[in-house]
Amino acid sequence: LWDSFKTASDSQFEGQSLLELFTSRARFNTRLAVAGKIYGASDAQQLMQRGVDIVAIGRGAVTNHDFARQALGDPHFQMRELPVPREILRAEGLGEALVEYMRGWKGFVAD
Repeated sequence: LWDSFKTASDSQFEGQSLLELFTSRARFNTRLAVAGKIYGASDAQQLMQRGVDIVAIGRGAVTNHDFARQALGDPHFQMRELPVPREILRAEGLGEALVEYMRGWKGFVAD
C-alpha cells in the first residue's frame, strides 16, 4: 500500500518487482488491487497492463477529486504537484479537520 512499483528486498527475488511476484501466480478468480505512488494516468495504465485488476488512488484522489475522470480523458494527466495549498484542498472537498490532519504528512500541505 505504499509503493505499487516496489522491488523485492529478498535476495531470492532480486530485481523483481513485488507486483511481478503477485501477477505471476495463479489467482483463479481472485482480483488483484494495488495502491501506492500512483500519481498519474500513465502510472495507472502501466499497472493495468502488468496484470492488475484494480488501481486504488490515494493522494491523487485527495489532490484531485476527479482523478479517475481526468485520467480516463487524458493519458498524460498527473495529480497536482505537492505541496498543495490549503485553499485548493478545501476546494477539492476536504474539511478543515482533514486538511489539518494531512499537514502531518511531510510535504503534502503548503503552509
